[in-house]
Order: sequence, then C-alpha cells, then structure tokens
Amino acid sequence: MIAGKKYEGVKVDICGVILLALVCSYLPFEDPNNSELHKKILAGDYQRPNFLSANCIDLLDHQLMTDPDTRYTNDQFRGHPWYQLDLASGLRA
Repeated sequence: MIAGKKYEGVKVDICGVILLALVCSYLPFEDPNNSELHKKILAGDYQRPNFLSANCIDLLDHQLMTDPDTRYTNDQFRGHPWYQLDLASGLRA
C-alpha cells in the first residue's frame, strides 16, 4: 500500500509482523519519522534478533519479504518446521 500497489489481503506480511512482535516484543519496522519508516518497510529493513532459532528467522524472512509473491502462503506457513515445533518439548523459539 505504501508503494502504491494494489492491496492483496491474502499476500500481506501481517503474519510476519505479528510473529516478530510475539516472539520479540517489538515491531519489525519502527522509526519516529514516517518517511524513514516507509523506507524501512519498502526495503524490508528489520533487525534479525540473534536469540531466535534459525527456523524462526527463516520463517520471519519469508514472511517479511517485500515481494508479496515470494512470501509463504498460509499452507506453507503452517507447514514450516518452526510452526510445527512442539513447544511442550522445551525448544526455544
């Protein structure tokens, strides 16, 4: 939407934004200056926390891609190893 392209609800990166917020307690794109914030969003410029597992980072990277056509579908998201993780086993995010 920021880039002026047609909004495609199924392909939005909201899953990536929510996932990062849930596991890190902050949003992937933040800046007090709206112009800079929009640049970060359009570039997919976010910090990959070093305390997350490789699988979690992989899922985030796929969901926060700037090209909506390369993001995981809902089925791919649900089939990802991190999503399939059994949290009762004690493995970290």
